[in-house]
Amino acid sequence: MHISTLIELEDARETAKSNDCPLLVQCGSPKCQLCPVFTEEVQKLAIEYKFHFVYVNTHTAEEDLIDELQVTRLPAYLIETADNAYKGQAASPSELREAVSGYCKPVLALGEDF
Repeated sequence: MHISTLIELEDARETAKSNDCPLLVQCGSPKCQLCPVFTEEVQKLAIEYKFHFVYVNTHTAEEDLIDELQVTRLPAYLIETADNAYKGQAASPSELREAVSGYCKPVLALGEDF
């Protein structure tokens, strides 16, 4: 889901809270050369871990949202849990994976033998 306002960010926070999972906010832009690989990693992680995901295009989002997220370099992300917030900027896919695995619960995948 794409968001571009502080109100939408607050709605995303409420959704994550009601689903009892962390919120993962990815910040990127169409001009960011590192962002497509980062987005691919987010898609893989969404299969493996439980989180509510939103995307912020830094070129079209309202300035107050960018200020709230304190984005200065892309790709950037924010993981918010009930207790903590973890931010990364100019982040690599491996840094994101490490953060998600530390803050998010794995998705229970039932095998065919189960």
